[in-house]
Amino acid sequence: NILIKLSNISREELLRNKVLSNSDVKEIIMDGTSPKTDNFKRLALTDEGIIIFFGRYQIAPYYFGDYNILIPYSKLNLNI
Repeated sequence: NILIKLSNISREELLRNKVLSNSDVKEIIMDGTSPKTDNFKRLALTDEGIIIFFGRYQIAPYYFGDYNILIPYSKLNLNI
């Protein structure tokens, strides 16, 4: 399922982020990247991969601002 792949990869990327990993936001990240359609409504397709946009409060407190990550198509192993 694509939602599970997006969830796992985005969670892994966000937990590797030094700013986020140094704070106490793991539970928020886990919830904000769970494989639900609502968590992955803001996407952009680029030549390099899929950009996922996370809003404030979705993966961290408000003062962290908005976050986005690029997931290369090669990481998704899509059979298109």
